[in-house]
Amino acid sequence: MQMANMGVEEALSKAGGNRKELFQVIRHYQDSGDSLKLKAALFLIENMADKYYLTGNVIDEYYTFIDSVYQIKQPEYEIVGRN
Repeated sequence: MQMANMGVEEALSKAGGNRKELFQVIRHYQDSGDSLKLKAALFLIENMADKYYLTGNVIDEYYTFIDSVYQIKQPEYEIVGRN
């Protein structure tokens, strides 16, 4: 596949195990002839190059803690001007 967009190529090189799936998305929209959807897919792929998420027990504990903080009702936590 030929790509002029270096951002897409960079994202594909960083995709690791997802590289094959990203190529399938690109090929699907190339084959469909829908240039707008192809442009949208390329845009999304290009802009996900530096995105990631964290998992594990520490992250789960963090979210549990944050959720517990939001459960505490204190007057100073109220948003002023809300009806």
